[in-house]
Amino acid sequence: MNDLAQAIVSLNRWAYHTHQLRHRMNYWSPTLAVDRQRAVEHTAENALASAKEPAIGTL
Repeated sequence: MNDLAQAIVSLNRWAYHTHQLRHRMNYWSPTLAVDRQRAVEHTAENALASAKEPAIGTL
């Protein structure tokens, strides 16, 4: 998989997890914007880390 496809996959993964976290945070506590922002930053860090891993099918 080339770098562009890898970036698209990791961006889609990041967007999906951010979307899921937003729903969970709204359910848990809609007033804690600080925790929501922290969750989004954590998700972004995970997406960057997973982007550095080899994609499935490239090994």
